[in-house]
Amino acid sequence: MCRTRMFGWIAVLAIIVCGSQGEVLFLETFDKGELAWTHASDEKYQGKFTLEQGVVEGDRDMMIPNEAKHYGIAQKVEVDPADHDELVVQYDVKYEHGLTCSGSYLKLIKSPFSDLDKIEDGLPYSIMFGPDRCGQNNRVHFIFQYPNKVTGELQEHHMLDPPQIAGMDRKTHLYTLVIKREEFKMKIDNEVVRSGKISDPSEFSPPLTPPEEVDDPEDVKPKDWEDQSEVPDPEDRKPDDWDENEPRMVADPEANMPEGWLVDEPPTIPDVNAVKPEDWDDEEEGAWMPPLIQNPKCDVGCGPWRAPLVANPKYKGEWIPRVINNPKYVGEWKPRKVPNPEHYKVENPRLLKFSAVGIELWVMDANIRFDNVLICTDEGEAGEIALKTWKLKTLGEAEGERQESTSTDTKLENIARMIDDYMSRVHRNVAYLLINSGYGNVVSAVESTGMPNAFTFILLLLCLSPLFASAVYQLYISYKERPEEDDAAAAENTTGDTAGPDAAEGKKDDAETEDDPVPSDPVGEESEIVPDTEDSGIRQRRVAS
Repeated sequence: MCRTRMFGWIAVLAIIVCGSQGEVLFLETFDKGELAWTHASDEKYQGKFTLEQGVVEGDRDMMIPNEAKHYGIAQKVEVDPADHDELVVQYDVKYEHGLTCSGSYLKLIKSPFSDLDKIEDGLPYSIMFGPDRCGQNNRVHFIFQYPNKVTGELQEHHMLDPPQIAGMDRKTHLYTLVIKREEFKMKIDNEVVRSGKISDPSEFSPPLTPPEEVDDPEDVKPKDWEDQSEVPDPEDRKPDDWDENEPRMVADPEANMPEGWLVDEPPTIPDVNAVKPEDWDDEEEGAWMPPLIQNPKCDVGCGPWRAPLVANPKYKGEWIPRVINNPKYVGEWKPRKVPNPEHYKVENPRLLKFSAVGIELWVMDANIRFDNVLICTDEGEAGEIALKTWKLKTLGEAEGERQESTSTDTKLENIARMIDDYMSRVHRNVAYLLINSGYGNVVSAVESTGMPNAFTFILLLLCLSPLFASAVYQLYISYKERPEEDDAAAAENTTGDTAGPDAAEGKKDDAETEDDPVPSDPVGEESEIVPDTEDSGIRQRRVAS
């Protein structure tokens, strides 16, 4: 796991809390070294959260370690949304092993609630917010409970058209919910993905304010009500030559039985070479019959011959009368509206007071990490805290990917060089054989072994494969090294263009005094190129003559 340098977490968070405009009502970074939350005591909740080292040095996450378990945990906090013009709920989550069927949402448990170990799925809550996925259901929930003024019971209101989860790439993602009086805003990774009004009937199901009118349950559609816009034409008649009994496919009348087809011969015959097993018991297993084999006389075909099927030119199918507009069409029937006896207005809605932050889940995925659970009263402050926590994680993860990619590239290059060295030695031997013996002699030598032509071709292809492997490797190395060479050349050109004559002269003098590990060719002397037997492949060196 890649780790970046610790960024002074305690000091940074203290600066944020003290220097911001809003109020931090709750902040849990899990960096104290021990888990201060309370696990559910019910035996149903077998899963237990753990504290684990995060991607940033000194940072810890609260993690779900095992799949296929119920998890429940809670921490105390007292918040009344009515006391604040703005309320922000924020945390980050990461799915190390991916996400198939698990929730990772928070519940703000409705007040009063003091026994934290009693957390369970049936508890009333104020807000439920966060990712949830199973099968085709992939969404980020925003659900709130609000009392029905008529029944007095709490009613869940689900946000319509929720956005999809952003954590499918196994990286840390930030989820933020901002509530300003009646308005709400949902953000993922600090980007707004959904917004609206809590009181808008088109935003939540059921709407916070019940409709003024509802369908009359006693209204019934009249029997003579025509709500079908089109009907079959009663005056349309089936043509006299329309035969519905004609089949779709018929035997090809132009087909003829092939020559050599033996109509009287059976396709299979008993195997005359079969022998009855010695342990065969006719009384228990019945009379022994030799197995059937294909009739050797049936090279063309045996048995009754049938012509192939072709499309029937007389086929028309079932006759259906044409459709016309219904002259009696009235329209789609709808029951009449009546006043809703449960209608009431919700003015200036304020979400319910809550006494705890809870996580109550059933998961089918392991290694789900939670961190930086925040409840505050200012969106800007939440953004600042995200920059000092979540953003550092994303930078650490990016650095880890870069190092992992570099390590992988280095390993691949080492393997490629080993293969290239081996292939080069094979290549020299093959080249020597081809040059000194001739291609025809090589083929003759291989064919003299008695191998079929196909094997001969395969063997020669294997012998020549080092040439192709070496060429591909050299192209790969050239591609990897080219950007650095181009950058160096560009830098040298820039330096040469900007430096003055004195600098250029000084540079020349310096170059003359430096030791050059590769001596240049002597001026005026001839040189020849000779093969370097200690080098691999096609490399060459120059020596003075």
